[in-house]
Amino acid sequence: MTMSGALCYGELAARFPRAGGAYVYLKESYGPRLAFLFGWMCLLVMDPAITASLATGLAGYFAYIVPLPPLAIKLVGVAVICALGLMNILSIRVSAAFLRWTTWLKLGLLGFLTVWAFAFRLGSWSNFEPLIARRPDSMPLAPALAVGVVSAFFSFGDGGM
Repeated sequence: MTMSGALCYGELAARFPRAGGAYVYLKESYGPRLAFLFGWMCLLVMDPAITASLATGLAGYFAYIVPLPPLAIKLVGVAVICALGLMNILSIRVSAAFLRWTTWLKLGLLGFLTVWAFAFRLGSWSNFEPLIARRPDSMPLAPALAVGVVSAFFSFGDGGM
């Protein structure tokens, strides 16, 4: 699903090589009214919702490292949004450098976990059992798959994040 979305956006970007992303694609395909509404929807609904959900996730993971009460977890999420917003306001170069640094950090940690798992033989072939064989306490298949594809939809949610 992610590959399909990436190929679609790649084709649209080649066909309409202008700044504006989805706004330009909608304007060229369906006219300025729909593109205008999309812009307002992004400003008022989609971008704040995606930002809030990502900040909530980050704060929840932070609470696993540092035990915090529920109010403090919410304040961590708000503080992250404010700090990143302030960083973007002050300097795009600084925020771009921060984005590159966090991307390399994520890739490095992913590589480290992979090497660590293979080096210490921490994996289990039971992880590759068919989807039908489930643990008694696991979710039913349909909701589990729905939870699994949420991140794929986030990858299409906002090309500018």
